[in-house]
Amino acid sequence: YQAMKKRVEAEVKKTESEEALAKAAEQAIVTREKEIKSADKAVTTLKEQMFRASQSLFAMRQEEANLISEISGSQAASKNL
Repeated sequence: YQAMKKRVEAEVKKTESEEALAKAAEQAIVTREKEIKSADKAVTTLKEQMFRASQSLFAMRQEEANLISEISGSQAASKNL
């Protein structure tokens, strides 16, 4: 009877230990998932900022091309005077 009782107690301790490890692993997974969601949100925000910056750069380059054309036209017109 004593031997069986010790085996049962040992198995209970082992099970409790494994349950604690499983809980710790689950908590680590939850923490990682939160970190991933946060990183995904940051990436999305940065992509949106990059898109807006690209649009702004495109508009500025168009304006630059227009100004260069105006300058060239003015220089050509002044040479004709």
